[in-house]
Amino acid sequence: SGNDLRQLTPEREGASDWAPAWSPDGRLLCFVSRCHDYSHLWLINVDGSGLRELTQADADDDFPAWSPDGRTIAFASVDANNRGALWRVASSGGSPERLTRDVGEYMNPAWTPDGREIVAVRGSGASARASIVPVARWPLRSGPARPGRPGAPAPPRPGPGPLRAGRTGGGPL
Repeated sequence: SGNDLRQLTPEREGASDWAPAWSPDGRLLCFVSRCHDYSHLWLINVDGSGLRELTQADADDDFPAWSPDGRTIAFASVDANNRGALWRVASSGGSPERLTRDVGEYMNPAWTPDGREIVAVRGSGASARASIVPVARWPLRSGPARPGRPGAPAPPRPGPGPLRAGRTGGGPL
């Protein structure tokens, strides 16, 4: 029929899922889900199997962006004191690593094609939602992730309900 949708995530009471991002190899989706107090990053295979929570801190995580090699996901997060930062986490799991020192509202991180830098919109509150916003770059250093993240609520994104996927041209995903 051309617009067939297939539910990927299970029904969970009170859950809202949004912001799906394809892995570079097309086998996984990273998405944001708010089930209780916080929104976290989740991974799922495109066939709907293998659902797992990737981030679990008391924080609101959003805007997942895969690295070009698929090994890392950058994201924005806001803690309970409304302090935002950019983070990255291995797509295989583990402790997230904070990438930014300055507190602010970070949105829409994107990796450079070589995976050596991330660009993102950075502002403070309403300025990040204005029509003209600064775009900043963060060179990445290698090394182990630094564990420990503070907590965080922020308003939920569109929902409610499970993540659904489909192709406008028809055929299976």
